[in-house]
Amino acid sequence: MAAGACAAALHRMDLLGGPPSRPVLVRPVEIGANGKHSGTTAVRIARLPEAHLTRVDGWPVTTVARTLVDVARRQGERCAVVAGDAALRMGLDLAGLDRVLADCSRSPGIRAAREMLALCDSRAESPLESLTRLVLDRGGIPRPTLQAEIGEFRVDFCWPSARLILEADGKSKYAEASDLFREKQREDWLRSKGYRVLRTDWPEVFNREASLCRRVAHALMEAAA
Repeated sequence: MAAGACAAALHRMDLLGGPPSRPVLVRPVEIGANGKHSGTTAVRIARLPEAHLTRVDGWPVTTVARTLVDVARRQGERCAVVAGDAALRMGLDLAGLDRVLADCSRSPGIRAAREMLALCDSRAESPLESLTRLVLDRGGIPRPTLQAEIGEFRVDFCWPSARLILEADGKSKYAEASDLFREKQREDWLRSKGYRVLRTDWPEVFNREASLCRRVAHALMEAAA
């Protein structure tokens, strides 16, 4: 039974760092035997109620909800939020997630997992946006409006009262030279309406979180002055 990050990949959920290099499998505890690791697979033992099981492309796999809970329990906050945002965009049933959390109430790490998953938001459109939101939240920055619509445009993060915008620029955002030109026109229009536009990227979000939070906090303070 595929589980964890392996199941997330089969469900086509976003994964921080990509799919695992070797399959992660779960053996139902009722079958017995011990978990083991080899050079090609990692096998764990776990309780798997029937409601936590499904198939994807013919492969036995844990459901989206159970997969998300396992990722949160075992891979930490960043991975949980990236995967959780993706699952919500896919239409994850929140009532079903609550049932899985209740079923796993005695599992190691479940309390932290519940707290992590409460941070997820379907409005994030990419892993970078998910991590940017998490960094801002953990840095004590006032929560922005996500995917705010300004005129004909939509922006990643906006603090309307401060007329401040933050855009998260991933590698795929400007695949063509024309994309960059259109983005410049868009930013010029936003600035003409009195908005200040900040930008961030993977290196800052992943490695210089404090720098990002300082920049945003400073811009908010300037707007309030």
